[in-house]
Amino acid sequence: MNLRALLDKKNIILNLNVESKKRLMEFFANRLAISHISIDEDQVLKSLYQRERIGSTYIGKGIYIPHCRVEGLTTTRIIIITLKNSYYDDTVNDDIKIVVGVFFPYKTSDIHTELLKQLASFLKKAETQKYFEEAEYADALYKLITKEKDDEEPTK
Repeated sequence: MNLRALLDKKNIILNLNVESKKRLMEFFANRLAISHISIDEDQVLKSLYQRERIGSTYIGKGIYIPHCRVEGLTTTRIIIITLKNSYYDDTVNDDIKIVVGVFFPYKTSDIHTELLKQLASFLKKAETQKYFEEAEYADALYKLITKEKDDEEPTK
């Protein structure tokens, strides 16, 4: 899985201060709409909720992978968020600490299912969990999860 092709460093947000799944979904929709002018924020939010109604996107270990197809998106995009304070989600009986939003072009093949499986497997690994716990800067986390060499100073 080539995360470098799907993840922009600016879409790694560490220590976001939100207290509910609703606020997280709103943040994702806003973030995607701001970075892609052809995308309607309300439509992204609606698509995220429609997908969640099909079934939970919780994968265990305090991690959610909300995902949906997005009209106007031309390539798959990933947004990674760690939470400043975890919040308890009673629907899964766990504290949520990491949320990875995955957004697919509306007309995508079934390959997106395979990407989600690979991403879930990667996120559940002990080594990956350690990356998330130890990263102080978005650049540092990006380098760790994409295996990029550390050749420049981190930025916040």
